[in-house]
Amino acid sequence: MHLRHKLGISDFTIYSNRKLSHNYVVIHPSNAFPKGAIVDSWTGQGVVELDFKTRLKFKHREENYAVNANMHEWIERYGQAHVID
Repeated sequence: MHLRHKLGISDFTIYSNRKLSHNYVVIHPSNAFPKGAIVDSWTGQGVVELDFKTRLKFKHREENYAVNANMHEWIERYGQAHVID
């Protein structure tokens, strides 16, 4: 929610990873993150560049994950009201 409603980053995808049994956010490549980045607050990893090593660590492969459309919709619809300054 903070990425979208506080930092103004809208070019990201929320993934549900079956191999890791949790969700994380991938910020698509940009000036700030040329290779993209994974944001994973659940494991305490924080923001990590989406390089080859990170892809392996997160088992970030198409057969392991799915886009979590429900979370995207919820953030757009209700997220603003739940962001704490």
